[in-house]
Amino acid sequence: MDKKAPEQDNKIELQEKKQSNAFVRWWTRRMQEFGVFYHRNTNAFWFSLLGFLIALSFLTIGVGRTLVFIIFIFLGVVFGQYLDGKPRIIAFFHRLIKRR
Repeated sequence: MDKKAPEQDNKIELQEKKQSNAFVRWWTRRMQEFGVFYHRNTNAFWFSLLGFLIALSFLTIGVGRTLVFIIFIFLGVVFGQYLDGKPRIIAFFHRLIKRR
């Protein structure tokens, strides 16, 4: 009976390694599929993540506070673009105003 115990332990270890390897293969495949999806749908991925975060903030802190948060983020981006010397958002509003 003592001889069977180490054999059984070895079988269990082999089974655990197979399961571990199967998980690693499964996970690797999922990450490859995600990479293909991400490169084909980069904007869809980021905007769906942004939508999720906005919805989550609406539910947790409320609509008003979320809108104030979004406004401050927008102003930070505008200011950052201005400091970088590439004020694309400001230029967009200038073009918009000049058309009228």
